[in-house]
Amino acid sequence: FITSDTFIEWQNVTPLELKNVMLIGETDTFIENGGHIRFFLSSGKIRFEIAPKQLKDAGITMSSKVLRLARVVDR
Repeated sequence: FITSDTFIEWQNVTPLELKNVMLIGETDTFIENGGHIRFFLSSGKIRFEIAPKQLKDAGITMSSKVLRLARVVDR
């Protein structure tokens, strides 16, 4: 889990070191910067968005049931 405090440090990690690792974060630009799942608040509830292409590139397959619950983004 990449917090807003560790976001800058995480950007210095090379993608090859992160094969088969799911990256989850909370910052607004997390998905755009290579993250897989981002949690956010909407109407007082915690929601999440997923970037399935980036997950696939990391060697991870996400269940279609989970994808139905998420806001799917492809950035």
